[in-house]
Amino acid sequence: MEKDGLSWDQIREYRREGIRYWEMRRVPWNALLVLPSFLGWGLGGAVAAGVGDPATFGFGGLIFCLVVCIVGANIAYSTVYVMETLMMVENRIGEWRARGRTSLFVRGCIGGMGLAFGGGTVISWLEYPPWWMTAGQ
Repeated sequence: MEKDGLSWDQIREYRREGIRYWEMRRVPWNALLVLPSFLGWGLGGAVAAGVGDPATFGFGGLIFCLVVCIVGANIAYSTVYVMETLMMVENRIGEWRARGRTSLFVRGCIGGMGLAFGGGTVISWLEYPPWWMTAGQ
């Protein structure tokens, strides 16, 4: 059976190769998001915590927010399989293997780090709401 010039065996092997490639990079992806998350959290809530403002939720709430962010980051990471499928359907496997995967990984890490920083900041704002969020209460 042929589909767009690829046999089913080639498609299965390409799929295995793609999964192997991306899953080997999932741990580094998660590790790269830790520092920006804590940096955003620290910068967003450090002043409020330093002057003694009460936290709106405890350690359990903080852990819950972090777990939600971790799950979201891994769901976002899993979208790379959409690109793998598109490259297979368009039969552009060679150039995707040579440059596309690495480029997508680097760009995704940069974007993910920005989102992690923002997520950490939002978590700190939930924990220690800034004055403009509580004005008028």
